[in-house]
Amino acid sequence: MEHHQGNNSEMDVLLYKNILGELGARIEPGSVILDFGCGEGEAVYQFRNLGFKAFGADPVDRFERMRSRCRQAGLIAEGEDIFREISRSPYKIPFDDNTFDFIFSNQVLEHVQDYSAALEEMKRVLKPGGISLHVFPSRWRPIECHTLVPLAGVLRGRTYLSLWAFLGVRNSYQRQAISSQVTSRNFDYLKNCTSYLSRAEIRKQVMSCFGNIAFVEKQYLKHSLGRGRQIYRLAEALPFLTSLFSQFHMRVILFKKGQSVSAGALAA
Repeated sequence: MEHHQGNNSEMDVLLYKNILGELGARIEPGSVILDFGCGEGEAVYQFRNLGFKAFGADPVDRFERMRSRCRQAGLIAEGEDIFREISRSPYKIPFDDNTFDFIFSNQVLEHVQDYSAALEEMKRVLKPGGISLHVFPSRWRPIECHTLVPLAGVLRGRTYLSLWAFLGVRNSYQRQAISSQVTSRNFDYLKNCTSYLSRAEIRKQVMSCFGNIAFVEKQYLKHSLGRGRQIYRLAEALPFLTSLFSQFHMRVILFKKGQSVSAGALAA
């Protein structure tokens, strides 16, 4: 899973706080937080460093470096297990019911093969009134961010992928591979490790589990730094730019357990 690291994770923490604050769903030091699909766990460290009771879960255990860093910084209590591996069969987030005030993910939902199972588990471990925020690539992103193949979120047939492999398109792990190898790897990866749903499909899946959803790309742009904030300023005059950002670059969704998302968020 792709996951932001270093200073980007620190900026992401502030971004999430600002988005939630605007939508009337503040998190405070002491809030219990889950990074769903946490990767190595950089964002968990950043949240803990700001006083939040943050935890991470991922299907792959690669936590040792960040676990050690948290220990060295005094951010883990004696015997506290802040990083845990998600069980695949049966699918289970390894925390008790009604544990978290806030669940977030960054560049993760495009990998979820069974939305229903993942959402049901999020619902189980969220406290009543708990909120969840997820940032992930759009289906129609011009360059699929893992394979680097144009429009591979939608066009993923072997013949199509072989064309781009022949033309030399490679990600950083494929530089030395021949075209047929790249084609096979990309075909298998897109089929087995990605799940690019349409906006309508995302809405249907989340609504069936939580009964509410808001697409909050506008708030994401507003509180981003650099290019995102520039797009937001342009979108104030040209509102269709937010829709283009959502359709062709990034989805940002928010939902709550046990109550509706605020009217302001739903109108976004």
